[in-house]
Amino acid sequence: MKILVISDDDGIGGIRLPDERYDLILTCGDVLQYTINEIQRNAEIPAYGVAGNHDNYELPDRMNLHLKIKEYRGYKFGGFEGSWKYKPIGYHLYSDQAVQVKLKDFLYVDVFLAHNPPKGIHDMADDVHNGFSAFYEYIQRQKPMYFIHGHVHKNQESQVGETKVISVYGCRFLELPDK
Repeated sequence: MKILVISDDDGIGGIRLPDERYDLILTCGDVLQYTINEIQRNAEIPAYGVAGNHDNYELPDRMNLHLKIKEYRGYKFGGFEGSWKYKPIGYHLYSDQAVQVKLKDFLYVDVFLAHNPPKGIHDMADDVHNGFSAFYEYIQRQKPMYFIHGHVHKNQESQVGETKVISVYGCRFLELPDK
């Protein structure tokens, strides 16, 4: 299964959906409303995602993975929106403690989508682009195959135990074997 993953296109002025064939679209937040509208117009390709800290809108329910699990082609997808509460007012901002409470009983998924990274993985040296320890704990507890995030404006991959952690900036493709 070929998956198009989009994140933080607001920082690069948006993207055009590639003309090549893919089976699923995933978004990790800070995606322009224009891009979300284009994804919705392309209704024959399913799309799931989470909102980022700059998204002043809610994703359509059929797309939204925030604290939800959806299945597609034998894979379970779930996720968590937003980032650190690094300022008093904003969109989709959480304390690490709030994320821990909300993820405490979240079940296993094959692919976990988030805007923020897990703590200690792909963090940046500032007070805004640091990860949630609750995400790291989820990885240790549930061992998803993939943890895909945005927010840090770089493309990078790391391995944490059995989980591949993938940071996406702009768009990239991910191949998953058929189940």
